[in-house]
Amino acid sequence: MADAKMIWPGWIQYNHIADGLSDEGGRGTVYEIRKVGDPLEILRKIANLFDIQGEPKEDEWSTKEYPSYSISGPNFYLSVYWSGAGYWNFGRWTDQVICAEPGVDSSEPATKDCIPVQSEPDRIPSKPELIRQTIETFAALGIAVSEDQLSVQRDVWGAYVTVSNSFQGQPIPIDFYIAWDFMGQISSISGASFEVIERGEYGTVSPVEAVARIKDGRWYGGVAAKYYEQFNRPIGTARSSDAGVALPAPEGAQEDQPAEPVEPVEPEIVDLRITKSQAVLVSVFDSQGNMWLVPGYLLFNDQGWFDSIVSLVEGVIQLPEPYGIMPMVEEPAENKN
Repeated sequence: MADAKMIWPGWIQYNHIADGLSDEGGRGTVYEIRKVGDPLEILRKIANLFDIQGEPKEDEWSTKEYPSYSISGPNFYLSVYWSGAGYWNFGRWTDQVICAEPGVDSSEPATKDCIPVQSEPDRIPSKPELIRQTIETFAALGIAVSEDQLSVQRDVWGAYVTVSNSFQGQPIPIDFYIAWDFMGQISSISGASFEVIERGEYGTVSPVEAVARIKDGRWYGGVAAKYYEQFNRPIGTARSSDAGVALPAPEGAQEDQPAEPVEPVEPEIVDLRITKSQAVLVSVFDSQGNMWLVPGYLLFNDQGWFDSIVSLVEGVIQLPEPYGIMPMVEEPAENKN
């Protein structure tokens, strides 16, 4: 039976136009994000803090360039990815239902009687208590955080605290997190083990030149979450047609007829005018998986969002090779084996 809707296999291709931006380059400082410590000892320290049993083991997907280790059990998972900033993560979970075993003498089928667990808001720590526990928990792991770094969210089902990090007054895209479940216990925590090393000052391209880098995926850099909170991309984007959305089937279509293959179409070209730039620190990974903080720009367009682009001149850091992504078009049935 044919679907009542057909997907138009079009896509949007943006044409980025610099509008009123500076054409002057400059200089900026490059910083290395260097991992600190031993990954296995980090896992053992976290396991000891949360009374987790087990020895770290290397994951089956671990590689020489991207080592990965973990301790796991029926209701918890603890891992460290020893690349980039040395990210680690711990999570444990509580049953969402309580099940009573069937009676031994019952003549009814042996089925369990399960009921959902009810939240207990009174057991979820207050905001001051969440702040205190966050600071003390990270301190127990050798990480100093202060109250002004914390963003707290709390409701009847739990709580969540984000620890924002900065370097020399600039936000950086390495945040820590800690969460509490509906029973008021810490259910997850994540962080990183790193230090920032200054590696020198280098030339930067102008905002106008950076606009030309948007189409090359190598030049995108990560930025702190606070920038996305201030400048969220709207749900709708500029376009002159409904390319990429579901279209109703044409009138008179028979439900028992197979859908006709749709021919690929040329991309829709949409002009985006880049009207503002802001210098920021962005994070990038080199071709060996090492993480760096480098000069970059937020390039704001006239549709209300931005691209975060590295402004460092070519050749300072060996970036991964670029790759292209094309929209997938369904192959006609007669061409399939």
